[in-house]
Amino acid sequence: MSDSSVPRLYKVLEPSASEERRLEKTIADLTKKHAATLQSAAQIFTIAKNCLQQLHSISEGNSVGEELGDIIEKFKMQLGKHHKILLTEGADKSELFSEAVMQEHKKKLIDAKNENNLENIIEVLLSLRVNALQVSPELRKNLVCELIRNDIFLISGKKSNSFALELLAISSHALKHALCALVSVIVSTPKGVEYIVENGTGILQRIIDVLKEQEDGSVTQRFCIAILQKMSVKEELIEFLVRNKMLDWIIKLLERSTTKEIHTFSLDFGSALLAGMLRSASTLEILEKDPVFTKSVTFPQSP
Repeated sequence: MSDSSVPRLYKVLEPSASEERRLEKTIADLTKKHAATLQSAAQIFTIAKNCLQQLHSISEGNSVGEELGDIIEKFKMQLGKHHKILLTEGADKSELFSEAVMQEHKKKLIDAKNENNLENIIEVLLSLRVNALQVSPELRKNLVCELIRNDIFLISGKKSNSFALELLAISSHALKHALCALVSVIVSTPKGVEYIVENGTGILQRIIDVLKEQEDGSVTQRFCIAILQKMSVKEELIEFLVRNKMLDWIIKLLERSTTKEIHTFSLDFGSALLAGMLRSASTLEILEKDPVFTKSVTFPQSP
């Protein structure tokens, strides 16, 4: 359309380049907030559905591996975080995990541990986990980097695993669940794996111990298996897993699934862990040097 054909008043009202850029930014912000609001609404629906399923299972007398109070608190925490996003009209999720928020969580965790305040320790760990779930998958790597940079378990600052190990030593199913859930987030990236084993395999050993204490199908069992599977991408750790009898433990888990119901999550991650261990050269060397062990895992005796 030529300038001569454009109405004179249209030329007067035509937005400037700066106004167009401002409008484009406003539209982009609104689009982002709209997407975040929709995602949070969907998450609230999913959380409510999962809550109803667990409560229904409890009403039928089935064990869910957690205390009812822990279940309620977990769902309250999850709903609260998504409710916050809705109240802020879909505020950018990265703002919910700013440097200040991360440091605040770290301080609360340290203070709660020093005060032996179990309830507050669990609350902080679950809050970190829920915030992690709110971040879109493509930004999850950045979140893990922030957890590492802020040294959430004091692994780098203390040059020790003592902080995490002392938490894992506390006799509380709810705490182990919350802690393993966060560790599972951290080890979802190679840098996260490196962080957890920065001072040796002490934390990994304790995760294995916690796993062997769990009942089949428990939420903590699922997190532990997921942690081991994610950490098995580091070749040097596979030999450690095999020497801690994880190869035969996983095989027995899969065997049990033929006679009793085992959660699909455990079977999927367990199978992936088994495949990862079996493909490793270090595993093959161990199997070659120990024929008795090899026969026990390849030709297990019938119960």
